[in-house]
Amino acid sequence: MQTHIARPKASRRYTVTGSLVAARLEEDNAIHLTIADPAAPATRLVVSFPDVERGTCGESPSRCASMRRARQAFIGDIGSPPFEAPMLLYGLARLALVEAGSRAGSSDGRETGSPLLHVVGFAAEESPAPPPCTPAQRSQPEQQALLVPSGRFGVI
Repeated sequence: MQTHIARPKASRRYTVTGSLVAARLEEDNAIHLTIADPAAPATRLVVSFPDVERGTCGESPSRCASMRRARQAFIGDIGSPPFEAPMLLYGLARLALVEAGSRAGSSDGRETGSPLLHVVGFAAEESPAPPPCTPAQRSQPEQQALLVPSGRFGVI
């Protein structure tokens, strides 16, 4: 009788520098971060900081530890995003990403084939001043939440 040892499927790893666009806390307590290509801001990507403290990570212990550190770095640098609405951001960050399966992308549950990317490394970079925004472009709560950047990132 032959026995087969299941080996974890190798996943691709990416390192990207992206413009921070928005972050939101999801129902599963994962933080979804939208980043954009600095050279083509209309090209956007949503990545996830899973909550490995609350749920099962489903990955190796070292990868779970990397996800935990990346999430803590994001929260330490930028803060914890709200659940109610996306937190608008600006600035640049360098992220290390790994594929974690595929996500369903259509309302009827069909998979789009786009990979679900988990963040395993996060570092905010120096950024310019926030983009100009008139009070009419922001809602009242957003105006109250306008923060002074620390020189590395900012919350609009």
